[in-house]
Amino acid sequence: MSSVEAGPSRVPRALRPFRRREYRLLVSSMAASLFATGIWLVAIVWQVIALGGGPAQLSVVAAANSGGLLLSVLVGGVAADRLRRRLVLCAVEAVRLAPRRARRRCGGTGRDRHRDPDDRGRPGDRGGVRPAGLRRRRPR
Repeated sequence: MSSVEAGPSRVPRALRPFRRREYRLLVSSMAASLFATGIWLVAIVWQVIALGGGPAQLSVVAAANSGGLLLSVLVGGVAADRLRRRLVLCAVEAVRLAPRRARRRCGGTGRDRHRDPDDRGRPGDRGGVRPAGLRRRRPR
């Protein structure tokens, strides 16, 4: 039996995959995606409130979001069994970004009739909902 010293320079087994660049990229991109999903959920709530919705409208939006998740899980399961992993991961992220980009374009044009009346905007500002502490007040 050979004696291997477990010194402080030895990497724990759980951290060994981080030696590979591809794994580090995967973990960092998935962490960023998870963070963005959390921010997206908060943004949905604020957008429903800004459009004058209440708890009932928010539950409809949440149910529609869950329906889309269910459909994508079913289709994604079949795709994951039959296609290359890299192709599936790239396609998933591209599909997830498309509606967000469309919403950003539609929601930030200034055509929203439910804009904050205290938010007069400035050049380059797309307007929208701001938390109460960040609203600019008109000078009196």
